[in-house]
Amino acid sequence: MGVGYIIGFRTSCVMVGGGILAALVLVPSIALFGANAAAPIFPGTKLIAAMSPEEIQRQYVLYIGAGAVATGGVISLLQALPLIVGSLLSGLRDLGTSGKAGGSGRTERDLPLWLVGLGTIAWSPRSPPPPAAGEHPRPVVGAL
Repeated sequence: MGVGYIIGFRTSCVMVGGGILAALVLVPSIALFGANAAAPIFPGTKLIAAMSPEEIQRQYVLYIGAGAVATGGVISLLQALPLIVGSLLSGLRDLGTSGKAGGSGRTERDLPLWLVGLGTIAWSPRSPPPPAAGEHPRPVVGAL
């Protein structure tokens, strides 16, 4: 219930709908259409006819869900691309003028873009390295 409050009712309903679709449509469909397969179908390691619903979910449906999430991310990025490009161009246009004293108040002035870039470059080496293959990710506690 807490996650539903954070992400919103609509997103929670979409997630529940995805779970229901997986349990009531995808798993039975894969079991039905793969029941007569003579060999294991990739990425599965054994015949679908010999799998339980949980195994079908782990071997097949999990990857379908991950692909759907990745596709949603790419679509969202493409939809936000005009805003990202516009913001970047605006920042580059204001590169020489931001941070200078003018008629605006102190709270209306932005940091110079070169200073933001310098801070980003200086902070990047502090990010933890990605885990090696087969290694569990290390927990990140607090601000590094």
